[in-house]
Amino acid sequence: MTAPTGALVPAAEWVSSMTVHVERIPAARAGLERRWRWVAATPAGVAVPVRTPHFTCREEAEDWLAARGEWLARHGASAVVLLDGERVVYGPVRWRTVVGTV
Repeated sequence: MTAPTGALVPAAEWVSSMTVHVERIPAARAGLERRWRWVAATPAGVAVPVRTPHFTCREEAEDWLAARGEWLARHGASAVVLLDGERVVYGPVRWRTVVGTV
């Protein structure tokens, strides 16, 4: 799916239109399922072909994004959607990259 730059697309539609490669990481503690993950895309809504881990909770996922947001931007991502399993939690969340800072 493509969308004009700056256009808002319903998150579920935006996510379902992309093919995303994700990496499963073993749970740090027994019994915790890693269901939370980020889906990243370009301004046009095209999936960014980067591997993102799965997390055990929302806070863990958000901490990872805070630490890796610039890395995602360098790989062409300008927006992300947070998923819990297949359920969209929120997004797309867009950010602007200032030239020379990333």
